[in-house]
Amino acid sequence: MADAERERSRLSLAAAHQAYAITAHMTGNWEGCREHAHRCLALQLDPGHSHSHAVALATLALTEFETGHDDLAEHYLGILGEVTGNRDAPFPFYLPKMAWITGDTSRIDATARALGQISAPAQPFEWVTMSRNSAGALVAVIRGDRTEADRYLRVYGRWKGLRIPPNASGMASDALRALILELLGEPDAAIAAFEEAVAFCRRSGYGPELARTCRDYGETLLRRGAPGDGRKAVRVLDEGLSIARILGMVPIAARIERGLAEGRRLGTPGRAPAFPAGLSRREVEVLRQITCGLTNAEIGERLFISSNTVARHVQNLLEKTGMANRTELTAYAFRSRVVED
Repeated sequence: MADAERERSRLSLAAAHQAYAITAHMTGNWEGCREHAHRCLALQLDPGHSHSHAVALATLALTEFETGHDDLAEHYLGILGEVTGNRDAPFPFYLPKMAWITGDTSRIDATARALGQISAPAQPFEWVTMSRNSAGALVAVIRGDRTEADRYLRVYGRWKGLRIPPNASGMASDALRALILELLGEPDAAIAAFEEAVAFCRRSGYGPELARTCRDYGETLLRRGAPGDGRKAVRVLDEGLSIARILGMVPIAARIERGLAEGRRLGTPGRAPAFPAGLSRREVEVLRQITCGLTNAEIGERLFISSNTVARHVQNLLEKTGMANRTELTAYAFRSRVVED
């Protein structure tokens, strides 16, 4: 009985440190997060009660990815793989967000498989269900999987002003909704959702989430390329960069700086050029890269967008111009003088 009481006490204390670590992470208090996560890990728990340890390790890995300490983050993921018994996709609820921060999608396929094996109640706001579904939705965005993204949107699309799930692996519900809407070809609705996400993060004091949301919002504006989007993107990205620098979010800051350079170029006063077939500025940029014979991945590297985003632009180009393939697009580009001989 005494051993059981001591175990319950350790479990309660571990859960408390785990909760403090998560709260500190969500507000950008990295040192507080590290302190409480390590205090949680220092408590000896029975193997069957290791959930708090797994959450603490995942939160530590996420924190180190956020702050640019990738080697340390990978170290924690290695330990997490031992704790969970899954080295390919340790604690899959957290992995999509790590990929979204770093741009490293090498674990996404394993993560999708692991998420697919998790059974959860039908109630959409049960904890495991929320965690699985939100992680799956971000996987869908990363993969460009419109069917899976739409499934998430039909379940959670009406829920606004939330963090789903309410832990370090989650994100603003409106921000995730915005990413899905853009994937589904609704950039105007996506931008409206980003406005709501930014307001939510400001109210909630979620500095890291606000920096990431500003990054994603600004990049969406740049991809839409409507009149005034360049100048608006600069304002949004400037806010995100300021927060990222204050919080030491090195990877996010570096990516925002690249977006700012593009936004300042697009935001330069002057009449926006009229492109043929109703093409947007970003579509024309992709078209010009296609004429160089580049793959989607190579175009993505040049334009600082994902290969899935490039694929969407290529599909739009084919539909707007009536061309059948990249060879015909190349000929069209020269014929319409989008690219000079």
